[in-house]
Amino acid sequence: MNRGFTLTELIVAIAIMLIIIGVLTYLYSGARRTFADCMETTELYHGIRSAFDMIENEIGVAQVTHDMEFFEDALTSKNNHFDETEKWWGLGKNNRIPEFPDTRNKYTPAMTIFGSEYTDNNNTRRRADMLYFKGITMVAGKKREALILYRLDTSNKEMPILKKYVLYKADPGSGKDYVEEPSDGSGQDICIGVTDIMIEYFYDDPLDSKPPNFYSVGVGQRKVFCYSGRAKIDGSRILSVPDANGKGFDDPTSDKFRQISPGANIFLFDGYPKSQTHWQTSCDGDYQVLNIKYDASLNPQVEFAKRWPMLPANITSVGFRVGYLPKALRITMRVITRRGATGRTVSRIISIRSI
Repeated sequence: MNRGFTLTELIVAIAIMLIIIGVLTYLYSGARRTFADCMETTELYHGIRSAFDMIENEIGVAQVTHDMEFFEDALTSKNNHFDETEKWWGLGKNNRIPEFPDTRNKYTPAMTIFGSEYTDNNNTRRRADMLYFKGITMVAGKKREALILYRLDTSNKEMPILKKYVLYKADPGSGKDYVEEPSDGSGQDICIGVTDIMIEYFYDDPLDSKPPNFYSVGVGQRKVFCYSGRAKIDGSRILSVPDANGKGFDDPTSDKFRQISPGANIFLFDGYPKSQTHWQTSCDGDYQVLNIKYDASLNPQVEFAKRWPMLPANITSVGFRVGYLPKALRITMRVITRRGATGRTVSRIISIRSI
């Protein structure tokens, strides 16, 4: 005689089936979470790697210059260098560096690291350094000489974005002088979820016994890789800092030409007083450094190559500007996933091959 299931057996069977379904559901959900985590981690590392690769490709061929931002050479000077009275264009002037408002009206002559920070939603202070330089980048389908700025957009503090801003010379016949890409000034998204970025520069002082190392820039400060100021020179073509009036380097913490070597170009300009026995406008331009010596007070004396026109014998003061680049940068970024999971901190050392 056929016998059916008892109520107890049905209940037990259903219970066992529910347990099996629960276990399978748990395993499936866990597998989905694991897969999603793996995908987000992969995306995270891909984003970091792509950002580092882009930065390295551009910084690796950054330009040594003391005329970084674009300018319009005035007819009165025509020395092919920026003078204070001339019209100029830069990303700081376009208000892309609002943390340093003087960049709107003060010319930036060379690669610069801006030390900055912000406070996140948890009231934690985080680094948000900025890097500004002239280099070659692909924009509008062409490789162009451009001003490039990397900085964090922290308008969304839960998911900040590393952005890239670009300013380049407009094509002839366009009716424009310079173009920012994108034109609305919003910048290009490079990596989403970058909560921190610290940019350190490699420094080696040949006159110091301390070993070379990487150094960060203080918050609210900047490191401009350019020496500028006033010096005394004479007909023997020796540049001595400070000048006869006691004026020297614009940056009092400057290491006084220790990062340049013979062969570098130094821009000399704007001597005073204006008389026939002193510096003339026709002398403005680049001079080649031949040798650098230091006196007992470590004040530099720079010998530079002769060039036409010959200098007058009684020169008491002249302006100077000479750019250089660090040997390397160390960039450290902390990046989180789109779900805000625990982030990863990654560093890369980027050597600079100046052109």
